[in-house]
Amino acid sequence: MDLFDPAGKGKISVRVVNTGAILDSDSFERFIQSREENLFNQYSYYSKISWNIYSSVGIASISKSFTIDKVQKIVRSSYHQFKEAMYIIDYWSDHDVYASYDPVYAIFESQITYDNRLISNLKIYESDGFSFDTGYYTIPVPSFWTFSHRIGQFTVVNTFTSPDKHALVQSAVYDDGMHISIDDAASFMLILLRNYYAEDIVVISDKVLPGINERLSWYSYKGNYSGDSVFEVRGTAFILFTVLYDNNYKLYYSDRLEQVMDTYLNP
Repeated sequence: MDLFDPAGKGKISVRVVNTGAILDSDSFERFIQSREENLFNQYSYYSKISWNIYSSVGIASISKSFTIDKVQKIVRSSYHQFKEAMYIIDYWSDHDVYASYDPVYAIFESQITYDNRLISNLKIYESDGFSFDTGYYTIPVPSFWTFSHRIGQFTVVNTFTSPDKHALVQSAVYDDGMHISIDDAASFMLILLRNYYAEDIVVISDKVLPGINERLSWYSYKGNYSGDSVFEVRGTAFILFTVLYDNNYKLYYSDRLEQVMDTYLNP
C-alpha cells in the first residue's frame, strides 16, 4: 500500500511479509541488509544516513539518501517483526521537505497497531516486485534474500539465499567459447550438480521440456535438501538454473520456489 502527499514530494509505503517462521537475530539482520542493498543501493549517489538494528527485539530503522531523476530523496525504513510477520514502512521525502515531513511521519508511526490475524492469508515470501536480470533471463526473487555474485575463469554464478539460509535460487552460466551438444550438456549438468551441491545427488524426476532442454528434480541424503534444476544451451553458453531448499523447511519454501521456477520456464 502506498500513500502519496498531494504535493508529490513524499509518500508512505507499507509492506507486510510472511516469513513463515520467526527469524532469529542473524536472519533478521540479513533480511534487512539484503532488502536495503537490493532495493535502494541501485540508485545514484546512494549514501547511508543512519543504521539502527535491534535484532534481539525485531526492530530496525534505516535512513539513506539517493538521487532519482536528479532529485535527492531521503527514505527512512522502519522494520518491525511480530511473530512470522515482518512489517515494513518506507517514509519517502524529497530532501527539501524532509525536515518538515519527518515529524509528521513520526506521529503516523506512533499510532500504528499490529494485527497478525490475517498474516496466514499471505504466501510465504510473496513477490514484492523485485526482479533480477542475469543477462540471459529475468526472474522475480524476494528483495530481502541475500545476493552473491561469483566469477570464475569460465563461470558466472548468481545466488539469492533466504535470510535463514534454508533455501536458495541460483543461476550458473558456463561459457568457454566452445559449442556443446545436447547429449554432452545433459551429462555436464549432472557433473555440475554433483560439484556444486552434493556428490550423492539422486535424481527422482527427469523431464524433457519444449524450448528448455531438461529439468531434473533431485535430493541429497547427506545434505538433507532437495532441488529442481533446468539446463539449456544458448550459443556457447551452458545455463544451469536451480532452486533448492532444506527438506525440514519444505513447508515454508517449496511453493515459493516453484513459483520462481515457473517464471523461469514461462517468462
